[in-house]
Amino acid sequence: MKKIRRKGFGGVLGALVLAAELAVLADWLAVGFGRPLPRVPWLIGAGLLFLLLALLPVKRHKLPDTARHILLLYLLVLLGSQGILLYLQRSGGYTVLDQGKGTLCAGHSVLVTVPEPGEETVLAGGVIEQYLRYGSDVSFFYTGDASEDAARAAAVSYGLPPESAHIRDGETGEEALRAFLTERQPDVVLAAAPESGIESPDLETLLDELRKEMPDYRPLVLRSFLRALGTEAPADFYEANILSTQKPTRSLKGLNWEDRLRLPVDAATLSRSLPKTGAAFAWLTADTTERAVNGDRVFWPLGSAAAENEPAFVKIQNEQGDFVYDYYIDPLGRESFTLYTVGDADQPYSVSVQGDKCSARIGQERTLTIICPKNQRCIVTVTSGDGKYWDTILISNPGRFYRVTGQRLEQEFRHFWEEILPPSNSGQLVMQGWAWLQTKLPVK
Repeated sequence: MKKIRRKGFGGVLGALVLAAELAVLADWLAVGFGRPLPRVPWLIGAGLLFLLLALLPVKRHKLPDTARHILLLYLLVLLGSQGILLYLQRSGGYTVLDQGKGTLCAGHSVLVTVPEPGEETVLAGGVIEQYLRYGSDVSFFYTGDASEDAARAAAVSYGLPPESAHIRDGETGEEALRAFLTERQPDVVLAAAPESGIESPDLETLLDELRKEMPDYRPLVLRSFLRALGTEAPADFYEANILSTQKPTRSLKGLNWEDRLRLPVDAATLSRSLPKTGAAFAWLTADTTERAVNGDRVFWPLGSAAAENEPAFVKIQNEQGDFVYDYYIDPLGRESFTLYTVGDADQPYSVSVQGDKCSARIGQERTLTIICPKNQRCIVTVTSGDGKYWDTILISNPGRFYRVTGQRLEQEFRHFWEEILPPSNSGQLVMQGWAWLQTKLPVK
């Protein structure tokens, strides 16, 4: 202990840093050779190495200056890249301003039916959160061979009670779903459309049979594809704005692309940073996430009840047809938008702007022109004539260099850390520490 005290705080700290660096290097070298070190022996070895370095004579066995500088640079690169990545991911989230969807998402009993847990996120991620945000009752029903534990875990991941998830439990998917619809009578059903490789109940036939028993039960059924739309969409993360789901090249199994209904999603589920997309990122594999998670969701209404229960809302969209939430305007400072309206929301609108040096106006054919100079931001709100429908978006113009630099940095740093961290002891410790740190940082 006397030797340690003689070294002083700087010497002990140096021994700790050096021991940590050498332990991490040994860990990653072991991972590189395909034989990760056992965690407990690795931690014990790192501790013994620190004691050894701390007990060495003060003036002997000193590392050459070049070696110490290399180790210091290596440590700074690791800490610096992780710090930048943390900042970029936290600043990549969308500001939640879209408060005008109560008429669409409030007061409903919603059933999401898919074959397996996890696929509800691919089918309707963002839409589910939107219904929950406005207080609708949401339940999951799994028509495949789902375990009760997995089903309940999926419900809990959305903040729902475990009993909100249901499985067919020995019955066929059609029998179990029929019993559930008869008992609960949800007024909105989000379901997987018939698709190659996915076993899904014939909802149209099932509902026709139910109407004979319950003539007044006419739910709004919205179907979409679990895989085709997601995996064939562009990998749009790290772009200036998240794109909408694009038309797939494969067959839509009798559904017309022109008849699709696009629903807005909860802005809290969006992010220009891939790891901040919540449940979707946690469930999907790394090679498909960037294509399977998109800003908007596409559905096809089923049957005659669709016209009777047609949802109504307004959403601002850009010239490419993508819904606008928290948007980077063209760096030139001027861009045109249009209004996407459904149902009786199709009516005249007015526009208001909060923000210095920014302006907006609605012209012919409901074209919305927004002006936002560089380094400015504003909040734009469109409101229907009857005041029932409205949409609010945040427009920012930070300049092209800022966007491109931030997006490329995060993309490269994320890939760097994903390659190094997952299989290693040091990687797990860093990730656990990072997760703890994020819980302590204030939410932007």
